[in-house]
Amino acid sequence: MENFDIRFDLHIREIMRRARQGNVDSNDLTNTEKAHILQFAKEDQANAWMEINSLMKNNPETDFEYWEVNHDGYRIASDIIAWITKPIDKPIDEIKPPLKTIKKTSQKTTYQWQKTFIDYELKKLHKNMLGVLIDKNTTLDDFKAIFTAKPIESINPIKWHNDNASELLYFIEKCKIVKTKRSDYKKLTSCFLTSDGTKFKAEFKVIKQNLDINLSDKKQKSIDKILSNL
Repeated sequence: MENFDIRFDLHIREIMRRARQGNVDSNDLTNTEKAHILQFAKEDQANAWMEINSLMKNNPETDFEYWEVNHDGYRIASDIIAWITKPIDKPIDEIKPPLKTIKKTSQKTTYQWQKTFIDYELKKLHKNMLGVLIDKNTTLDDFKAIFTAKPIESINPIKWHNDNASELLYFIEKCKIVKTKRSDYKKLTSCFLTSDGTKFKAEFKVIKQNLDINLSDKKQKSIDKILSNL
């Protein structure tokens, strides 16, 4: 019975996937299939809503209206619900509303810590790094701003404890932050300065290619230990 339930759940998910491509006519579905699709979509929508709540807390310049159309999970779940309750002609992926943008769309932001207990973990990380990897006078507020998606122009960059670009890059690569497809080295140099308050001039893209070689095993383990102790 359990195997049947799993297979049926996978069957429902496959129908939802094909519906997004316009390959399913809801009139061909059984009432049982429709009921389960609606249930799954509502569960997906509820989970997406919880994510959106967290995103709005970390990005106070946004509101639900913005995430309603920019959060893929919420939008897809809503479209599935609309499709199963009122059949539409176009594939779901073709009825996306135009994306809404946050004010100052060109505005760059700092990193976003992706763990659950953000305040607790950043406070502990700040304490562990203070005077070790970052300047001893770095305030908690300035430190948290680096990892909570704040506008770049509003932050005070943090002074790294030296000018070792490999060490800084290794730290960022190992941090539990939201990753992008491409490394943003401009963000890195906007958030962190050398110990004397000047911008890093290193070629981070080149450094990354041989990061494990450029940085000693001892320093790697030291950073790993600080990040694991959260």
